[in-house]
Amino acid sequence: MAAASRSVLLQRCVVPPAGRHSASLIFLHGSGDSGQGLRRWIKQVLNQDLTFQHIKIIYPTAPRRHGKQWVLRYSITWEPHLKRGVRTSLF
Repeated sequence: MAAASRSVLLQRCVVPPAGRHSASLIFLHGSGDSGQGLRRWIKQVLNQDLTFQHIKIIYPTAPRRHGKQWVLRYSITWEPHLKRGVRTSLF
């Protein structure tokens, strides 16, 4: 039996390339963070937004799911099957 395919449209923050787009770079955030939060952190560390002449930077935010960290609560984390299918929702 084939595995069910779920299409999930992810929220994302995108930094367009300065010139002609020929590549994309995807940053996945850590548990409990968001794409926007990761972008802000990188901007703070570099004292500027991360930009390239030909590379589009994509910071997707994982969907909320029930987490099993210290206590039962909702968390924003990447599920293994979503990592494999993230490409279809970003481009």
